[in-house]
Amino acid sequence: MKINLLDVKVDKITSREVLNRIEEYLQSQNQYYIVTPNPEFLMEAQRDEEFKKILNYADLAIPDGVGLLWAARFLNLPSGSRLKSIWQVIYSGASLVLYPKYCQSVFPERVTGTDLIYALANRLQKTDYSIFLLGAKGQVAKMASQKLKQKFPDLKIAGAFGGVGEEKGDRITTAIINQAKPDLLLVAYGAPKQEKWIFVAINLPSEIKKKFLSFQQKWPDLPVRWTKEENLHITL
Repeated sequence: MKINLLDVKVDKITSREVLNRIEEYLQSQNQYYIVTPNPEFLMEAQRDEEFKKILNYADLAIPDGVGLLWAARFLNLPSGSRLKSIWQVIYSGASLVLYPKYCQSVFPERVTGTDLIYALANRLQKTDYSIFLLGAKGQVAKMASQKLKQKFPDLKIAGAFGGVGEEKGDRITTAIINQAKPDLLLVAYGAPKQEKWIFVAINLPSEIKKKFLSFQQKWPDLPVRWTKEENLHITL
């Protein structure tokens, strides 16, 4: 089920369901891509129609962070007078702090892109699927891959590359990814660049078209803490 937030469709889904869905995607021969919308995505989509269309084209749109949960709750409140609307903002904002579950009345839980990386790493290390980290700046992707490997020794990392923003650089990037042959590509160019880059990449006549493609806003930093739910690693 998808929730419409300012004409951006976001999936009503739990973290466990996200992981199960991704495993289904990986087992398929088709290509898929995931986006992780947050409030900034929604605002950018109001200014950039192309970005909005790309978000809505995604196979899975995961609500990223508590801010989107609050936005969903507020946008679903009954409309009223200006004074009433101001009160609704204050009330819903206070509830975010005093009663966090208030924001879960639209989306069942908070699922962040960073949390998703750790959850995937934990689950994929038990499989033969490999990942490739693309984006960020300098050696950040490589450093993040090293940290993930330290925490998840059995995780198969096909490669890590900062990427090049120019058109020529995109061809180089695509060639590097094709050579690595990952099952899962994680992109961290920052929105909306990462979404637009992927949307072009999945239509290129190359091996990259066969890969499952996922977006992230940034690579996670350690340390992490262990949780009971699905044995997820979550950032502190």
